[in-house]
Amino acid sequence: MRTNDFNHSVAMAAPQGYVTPEVLDAATDRKHRSYFNAVLGCSLGQFRARVPMVTMVLDPRWLPRLRASGLLPLARLVEGERPRFSYDFSLLAALVDRWRPETHTLHLTVGEMAPTLQDVSYLHGLPLRGDAMGPTDVGQGWRDDLLDRFGRVQRSSTAQAYREFAPTHTDGPPKWWILQFKVSATEYEVARHLEAYVLWLMGWVMFCSSADSFVPKHLLPFARYVADGPLEAIPQFSWGSAVLAATYRGLCTSCLKSSEAEPIFGGCPLLLQLWVHERFQIGRPAIVHSPYEAYIVDNVDGPTMGSLWCDRRFAYAHVQTRKSYPDFVGQFDVLRDDEIRWEPTLWSRAPEGLSPLCVRDAEYWRTRSPLVFDIYVEEHAVHRVLRQLGMFQEIVVPRSLLPPHVHWFTRQGQSVGQLWAPRLAEFVAKWTTALDHVVLEGRPHDDAVWGLTSSGGTYLGHEFMSYRRHRSYHDAHRPSPTVTLHSEIRGHL
Repeated sequence: MRTNDFNHSVAMAAPQGYVTPEVLDAATDRKHRSYFNAVLGCSLGQFRARVPMVTMVLDPRWLPRLRASGLLPLARLVEGERPRFSYDFSLLAALVDRWRPETHTLHLTVGEMAPTLQDVSYLHGLPLRGDAMGPTDVGQGWRDDLLDRFGRVQRSSTAQAYREFAPTHTDGPPKWWILQFKVSATEYEVARHLEAYVLWLMGWVMFCSSADSFVPKHLLPFARYVADGPLEAIPQFSWGSAVLAATYRGLCTSCLKSSEAEPIFGGCPLLLQLWVHERFQIGRPAIVHSPYEAYIVDNVDGPTMGSLWCDRRFAYAHVQTRKSYPDFVGQFDVLRDDEIRWEPTLWSRAPEGLSPLCVRDAEYWRTRSPLVFDIYVEEHAVHRVLRQLGMFQEIVVPRSLLPPHVHWFTRQGQSVGQLWAPRLAEFVAKWTTALDHVVLEGRPHDDAVWGLTSSGGTYLGHEFMSYRRHRSYHDAHRPSPTVTLHSEIRGHL
């Protein structure tokens, strides 16, 4: 029996007495990792992700275009002269278990939380203002056009003999082909190497997917805009909302992956890892927290909140948990309010200031407009996590306003000639009016209402939040002893 078949049959046979909480979708709940883990007692695997195993040094001649496009702060985080960032996928897996597609939030013992547009601004310094990164319908001749542009470009001395990637690469240019070029003297070659760099940045940092060997072809036009657009008029895109949309889709799909093999996490693992380090003590490495050294801050270039974690080497105490999925799951189960950094602490870290892009687009942080990346359309449920912005949190029960079929658009199984741009035009256009759909809340956060006082509180005491505040509910239905998913598969063969 295939694992997916097993998952379906076991999920349908819920333990006696188990009822899907009202706020959740029953069909989604029976496929969710938390259901297999907490209700059925299966031991699930952690995740792996397509992250950069090599870094690229920024050529000074690229900086004007990276600055004009708004990509420079992120490029600084991953440039080759810095230590390669260390990911902990066990920690991310424990976090994914808490994500709910129905609400687009993490369900924790202390309430709901989620990475938001504010976090993208602070951690990555990516613009929110600009056009949505909707789908691009790349023509059949994309491969010939790409090979023709790079045919005269010099290559790295360490690259193997040049060869064109085969026509069988119908999804996009392979990574080995992108990484073989080097910057040389001519302006044309500088532009081509920048194009290759932006493809690498988008494919292995911003928009990771299950395809480890190539960059999706629908990203080709965006790289060309940066490399070849008029410097004074490079098209402006909402890179930040696109990265968050891709990360939300990665969370929504990953939380439903319950096979015994290590599933692949899509989106932006760097954003999620930085967010976890900023917000929680769980799995947080020890680093030097002294203020940033002086940066030359211009209209874009400067540190972000994420620079702290990308610039400095990690250290772990000998008693500190690291790369242990079961331990991280247990720590999230008993998470306390005082163990969370609810609001970012900015200026003690960067007395000289952050990149202006970290705060320039603050007016977008509370928008409810759908986030768009390619064919992904995701809800920005900031109204559910207003405490992260220091604001009063209402009890919000209603689910997403997006039609379910829109949220689950996928390119898998679609014909090569499928035209997506017309189908997503409505949601791409909505981003132009994002500031017309912001959450209006002027009251500050109130501990008494939230539930931090001895008398309890309205928010955490509400039945909407109480259903998953404690694992004791699930423990009552947990099989004993706990067995691995692999052994349960054997039992159903």
